[in-house]
Amino acid sequence: MAQTENLKITKLNAADYVSVDPINEAFDKLDVLGRDYVVASGTSGEWWYIKYASGRSFCGIDSKSFGSDSMYPWGSLYSSKSCAFGAYPAEVRFTGNPHAVISNLTNSWLWPCPTANTTSLTVSPTFAMISAAKYDISDLRCGIFVSGRWK
Repeated sequence: MAQTENLKITKLNAADYVSVDPINEAFDKLDVLGRDYVVASGTSGEWWYIKYASGRSFCGIDSKSFGSDSMYPWGSLYSSKSCAFGAYPAEVRFTGNPHAVISNLTNSWLWPCPTANTTSLTVSPTFAMISAAKYDISDLRCGIFVSGRWK
């Protein structure tokens, strides 16, 4: 009998309709793929989120503007004002400390640096942009990606 290319599911023809075996075999193959599946996804304000049956969840903001700013002396470096993305989406409540990655979408001369020891389950970390040189920032844009567990 013919099979599909990727999942090797038996294709049916008119004579196969008398047997449920090919259909049940296909169900078994598809069921294995659903071990970890999406139970919720969507948007909440600026945030997007996705939750999996296994308890893993992700959320983020692809791009947010923090306006213009001047750099301020900070030791031997320069720092922008403190910025924050705010509370995580209400639909995602982490049960342990999530891992947050903040990316600078403005230019490669600025690096995001946490401004506080934030281990909140509900609020994203605050950060400032750090640079070795002093210059003005016009339209600072950043993104955030957060990974954690909801159960």
